[in-house]
Amino acid sequence: MAWNEGTEERSQFNSSPYKTEVITSECASGFREPATVIMKNLSAGNSFSYGEYATAGDSAAEITTEFSNCANEYDAIAEYRFGHSENDEWITITDWVQQMRGHDFNRKMAMKELNAAREKDASVRKTIGMITAVGLAAVAANDSNHAAPANSYTNSSRHWANSYYRADGTYIPGHW
Repeated sequence: MAWNEGTEERSQFNSSPYKTEVITSECASGFREPATVIMKNLSAGNSFSYGEYATAGDSAAEITTEFSNCANEYDAIAEYRFGHSENDEWITITDWVQQMRGHDFNRKMAMKELNAAREKDASVRKTIGMITAVGLAAVAANDSNHAAPANSYTNSSRHWANSYYRADGTYIPGHW
C-alpha cells in the first residue's frame, strides 16, 4: 500500500490507489519472492533457533528497506502489507517474523511443560507400580505362611481353615 508524502494515518483505507498500483507494479516484484521464501521457511512447522529468526528478521528488514526506497523514487511512502496475522490485520513481513518468533517461543514453552508433566506422570506410575508389586508380594508371603502343610501326617481330627474376612470387615488369617 502506498500513501502520499505527509500522510499521517497509514491504514488500508487511507492509501492512494494510484500510487499503490504504481508501487505494486514497479517495486513489489523484487519484494514478493524473498518475502515468500521467508514465510515458507518459518512456516515449515519446525522449531527454529534464535539465529534463524534473527537471520529471517534481518532479511525481512533488508527487503522492506529496498521496497521503501523504491517507493521513495515515486514520491510515496509504502509498506508491503498482507493479512496474515492472527487477528486478520494488515501487517508487514517484519511484524510477521516477530509474531512467528513469539508463537514458536510459546510452543517451545508449552512443549517443555508437557514433557515435564509426562515425566512426572511416568514417575508416579512407576511408584504406584512398585507399591502395588510390594503389596502383592506381602499378601502372597502372608498367605504362604498360613498354608496347609504339604505332608500327610496331620491329625485327622484337625483341619485347616483358609484366611477370610468377616462380614464386619475383620481379617481372619488362615489357621488350624
